[in-house]
Amino acid sequence: MKYTINESKFKKVVIDYLNELFPEDELHWTHPLDDFYNEDDNALRAYLGDSEDENDCFWWYGPEWFNDDDENLTKDRAPIVEIENKYLLSLNGYFGDKWHEIFKEWFTERFGVSVKTIE
Repeated sequence: MKYTINESKFKKVVIDYLNELFPEDELHWTHPLDDFYNEDDNALRAYLGDSEDENDCFWWYGPEWFNDDDENLTKDRAPIVEIENKYLLSLNGYFGDKWHEIFKEWFTERFGVSVKTIE
């Protein structure tokens, strides 16, 4: 027997899973420091627990983070979220690439910045 799930239920399942992976009361974020020890608003680091534990979840990079002469044209794909492999593998394993748009909405609601590309 083949089961199907409607779009709104699928979205709820993905959001519930994201909230389980990245619990709001345990997920913290910071802007990394630039060369002059000022917070750089063009990047964001999200992590679980203490910032010293290096338990990163993902990084967000805005277009201004990248140089205009970037050979990989990364700036054109920004804003970018780079998700740590252990989370990326889990999300892809459960949902294929169908979670991307839902994650973008979830991320924007949670952090107040948009996402164009997920890596």
